[in-house]
Amino acid sequence: GEEVQVAEERENQAQREEQEVEEGAADAGGREVGAGLLVSMNVALVWPSIILLGLGWGGLYTMIQLSAINCFGTSSAGKILGMITVLDAFGGGLGIWLTGVFFELTGGYQLAFAIFTALLLIAFGCIRFIQLPGRELRQEEEYAPQRAPV
Repeated sequence: GEEVQVAEERENQAQREEQEVEEGAADAGGREVGAGLLVSMNVALVWPSIILLGLGWGGLYTMIQLSAINCFGTSSAGKILGMITVLDAFGGGLGIWLTGVFFELTGGYQLAFAIFTALLLIAFGCIRFIQLPGRELRQEEEYAPQRAPV
């Protein structure tokens, strides 16, 4: 009866949370590909890289609030989101300044783009270790694609 319904609701919530994390990882992957295209310094790849970076960033950025609330709960949401906003602004400003410094040192943007790509890859790797409350860290075999029933 009621216990089964509660268990089903918990399982549905867990599946939604897992899907949100996976969608965030996919968006981040688009960013890495876009950043990698920029590192190539090929003029023909500038627009595809900007599009991938924009879609990846836009898709991921909209998930920040939902992910923070799902991971830390509503009682901590204000503090967590405030810290994310401060760090985001600081990192954005620092990144612009450092890009200029690297340009002055090297005469190009390739080093800045390479560092940016490396940092995104590290962040992408860290996403794999997100652990939602009350959930075990997922094992690799759980990431195997599931076949649809025929």
